[in-house]
Amino acid sequence: MLQKLLATRFGLKAHRDKKEIPSYAVTVLKSGSKLVPSKKDPNDPPEQPASGHGNHMVIRFTNNTMAEFAFGIQFYMDRPVVDQTACPENMT
Repeated sequence: MLQKLLATRFGLKAHRDKKEIPSYAVTVLKSGSKLVPSKKDPNDPPEQPASGHGNHMVIRFTNNTMAEFAFGIQFYMDRPVVDQTACPENMT
């Protein structure tokens, strides 16, 4: 609907294109995951406190899903991070 409006009003045209870009993938080793469930209440909100600067960052993820972990660390990386673990909720 928005594309149609932009095309009608401003003559803008859009197209979708797929392309491969470099990324990092969070995966599980063949020997399995070494993560243990969080000891916090699963109903507590996720935490991602960080400290430091530059190349010396320390980030602690608590009560996060692996998807939340992948999303959270990509802000400190030079390319997108995708979750390919299929791990259960709240394992970090």
